[in-house]
Amino acid sequence: MVNPKMTPYGTDEQPNGLPPRKVRQQARNKAARRKTFRLVGTLALLLTICWAAYGLYSVFHPLLFSPSDASTQPIPSVSQNTANDTEPAPTPEHPGPHQPSVPPNANEHVHGVRLMFVGDTMMDGNVANVMQQMGDSYPLSEFMPVLQQADLVVANLETAVGTSGQKIEKTYAFQTDPARFALFEPLKGRILFTLANNHGMDAQLEETLHHLTRLGYPAIGIGQNRDEAFRPFVTEINGVRLAILGASRVIPTVDWAADEHRPGMASAYTDEPLLSTVQKWRQQVDHVIVYMHWGKEREHIPDDTQQKLAQKLLDAGARLVIGAHPHVLQELRWTSHNQLVAFSLGNFVFTTSTEAAANDTVVLDVVLSKERIAEVRVWPGRIHFGLIRRLDADPEGADIRQRLDALSPTIRIGPDGKVSPLQ
Repeated sequence: MVNPKMTPYGTDEQPNGLPPRKVRQQARNKAARRKTFRLVGTLALLLTICWAAYGLYSVFHPLLFSPSDASTQPIPSVSQNTANDTEPAPTPEHPGPHQPSVPPNANEHVHGVRLMFVGDTMMDGNVANVMQQMGDSYPLSEFMPVLQQADLVVANLETAVGTSGQKIEKTYAFQTDPARFALFEPLKGRILFTLANNHGMDAQLEETLHHLTRLGYPAIGIGQNRDEAFRPFVTEINGVRLAILGASRVIPTVDWAADEHRPGMASAYTDEPLLSTVQKWRQQVDHVIVYMHWGKEREHIPDDTQQKLAQKLLDAGARLVIGAHPHVLQELRWTSHNQLVAFSLGNFVFTTSTEAAANDTVVLDVVLSKERIAEVRVWPGRIHFGLIRRLDADPEGADIRQRLDALSPTIRIGPDGKVSPLQ
C-alpha cells in the first residue's frame, strides 16, 4: 500500500490530519470570521468618517452660510460716502458666549418711565436675506430680553416701507418689506420709529405711511405737511408725560422737506419750527425728547453743527437729545441741568460694515422720573452678519464701554454699564 504524499501540514487528502467534514466546517468558520471582521472594519471606518465630517461642519459651518448669495448687489452702510462697505458673506454662528437674560428687577427700584433708544435700523438687503434664512426674530434674538424691559423703545427707521420696489434713483435706496416687521412683534405697542432721516423717503411716502399704519407702528418726523411732520408722539407712562419728536439735518433733496402743503419730513436745516415746537411742548409735558438725524458719517467727534444745535435744543427745554447718522458711536453728554445728549448711537439692525467701529453699538437705557433723569445705562452690542450680539457680559463689551467713556468727558460708564455724571 502506497502511503499518501506527506506535507508539512499533513496529507494531501486530509490537511492537518482532520476528517474532510471538519475541514469544510473550519473553512466556513474562517470565511465567516473574515466577513465579520470586514463588516466591523467598514462600519468603524464609516463612523470615523462621519465623526470627522461632523467636526469639520461644526468648525466651518459659518463659512457655508451666505445670505448675500441671494443678492447680486452688495448692501453697504448708507450714503454715497460708504461705497467701501460691501458686506461679506454672513456668518450667523457667532463666536461669543451665550448671554444671560436681563434680571427682571433691573431698574426696578426707580419709579418712572424706562425708555430705550437704538440707532440706525433697516431690514432690507442682506439683513432681509439673513431674516429669510434664519427667521424674522434672528437679528434681535440676543437683545430682545433687554428691549422687553423697556416701557417704550425708540428707533431710527432708516428705510422706506413697502413692496412696490419703486425706489428713487440714488446710490443707496432702501425699502423694507412690511413682513420683516415681524422682528418687532414682541415690542408691539411699545416701539416708536422716527423716519426723519436720509432714507425715510427712499420710496413713496404714502406707501410707507400706509404700511406702518396698517401694522400699528407709530412714526414721528414725517407727515402729510409740516405741522404733521413736527407733531410729537405724546404719551403718559407710569404717571410721566412725554413728547417725542424727530427731525433731520440730512435730507438728500429739498423736495423731501415737508412744507405747508407738501408731504415730507421735519427739516432741521433751520431752527424753526423745531425750537418753538420744543418750547411749546415743554410747557405741557414732563419731558421733551428730540431724536435728531445729523452729523458726518464715520466721525467719532460731533461736528460744530451738532454741538450748536444740541445746545439750542437743551436751552429750548429738551430733556434728552438722541442722535443718529454718523454710523459710529459718539459722545454722551450729561449737563449740569440734568439733561442728556447722545450725539450718535451708531447702527443697530443694519448691514455689517467693513469698518469695525461701525459695527459697535449700544442700547441707551434711560429712566425718567417725573422731574428728572433718574438713571442711565448702556448695553453694548456688535453687529455680526444680521445678528446684534449682546456683549454686556463679554470683554468685547467692556472695550465698547471704555471707548464710549473716553469719548464722553462729562460722564463715567461703570463695568455694569451704569452712566454717571461727573459734575
